[in-house]
Amino acid sequence: MLTRRQKGANSCMELYEIVMTLNGPVQPTGEHNCDQGRLQNMNNLTELIDKLMLEVHIAAKSANRTAHSVKEIGASALEYLASVRDGLVETVEPATTEVIDHG
Repeated sequence: MLTRRQKGANSCMELYEIVMTLNGPVQPTGEHNCDQGRLQNMNNLTELIDKLMLEVHIAAKSANRTAHSVKEIGASALEYLASVRDGLVETVEPATTEVIDHG
């Protein structure tokens, strides 16, 4: 019989390491040829994140359901989405409100 661990219950760090190993680095180096590959890696990573976020979004719709386990998963997903939203407001809004001088 397989244990829970053997069935694929990986820790978050293990999953992160697997994804980043398969995807490749995304942080820019300043070297054009290297950064072209990293840009493709970033595009692949954001596409994956988009698919994962859709799963979370769908689960969050269950936050008001009556079945306890369903509601619990939905509430967890909704809480996560709220924390992502708050983090984006702090990160993205200041950058988008800066005036860019093209002169």
